[in-house]
Amino acid sequence: MVKQNFHSIEHDLQAFSKNIDLVSTSRNCKMSLKKINTERRVENPNYTIIYSTNTHNKIYNTSNLKILHQNVRGLNRKTVEFLFSLAEINPQIICVTEHHRSLEEINICDFGQYTLQAKYCRRLFKYGGVTILTHRNLISKEIDLNKYCSEKDLEICAIKVKLKSTTLLILCVYRSPKGNFSYFLKQIEKLLTELYKLLEKIIMCGDFNVNFLDPLSRAPELESLLLSFCLESTVSFKTRITSNSQTLIDNIFLEKNFF
Repeated sequence: MVKQNFHSIEHDLQAFSKNIDLVSTSRNCKMSLKKINTERRVENPNYTIIYSTNTHNKIYNTSNLKILHQNVRGLNRKTVEFLFSLAEINPQIICVTEHHRSLEEINICDFGQYTLQAKYCRRLFKYGGVTILTHRNLISKEIDLNKYCSEKDLEICAIKVKLKSTTLLILCVYRSPKGNFSYFLKQIEKLLTELYKLLEKIIMCGDFNVNFLDPLSRAPELESLLLSFCLESTVSFKTRITSNSQTLIDNIFLEKNFF
């Protein structure tokens, strides 16, 4: 795995479409403080998939910029451990779903070398919430998507990252299993229609709470909608494993022809 000098991110990303890692983490894994062991294999000419045996991460590796998504099921009392467990992956952008913190609580969190760049926090109900952390040497700014948010139905935040060769929009999404799926689809369509007017490349990651492995679920509706915006799924492994089920409910969508 290539180590990244954060002070030279802009300089190194001259061919952005071939220099990005996407990491989706299985939610059932235990946070490990051990050094990550990896096993490499090639699945696509444009990127390599690295399987991390200790933390069940999948990394879409093209070697410079790393974007990670993790459902943490609450940051309370484990923020330091969570960030420490990512030391080997060393992502520049961390998308967190279900942080479980209020606006007041998350604003005073210490994220070490990362900056709280964007967030959405519930006010009526407990838990939920999304946030995006960026390395302190990465230049980015928040995109305000609050008008599309509804607690449980669609919780989303976003940032714009300006790189040498392009501008990238990163979206972090959470939908509760108790949320209104039809409303979720409607709002996703509205916000993507608005964002596509900016003519920037989009990466959408998060916990959608719909099983992408089940053709009888409503996942095909979401995939069809996202495909109309040229966004395709990149995760094919089970992300939630319990004693009763094995499902893929966390995903990362992007324009594969570009990346």
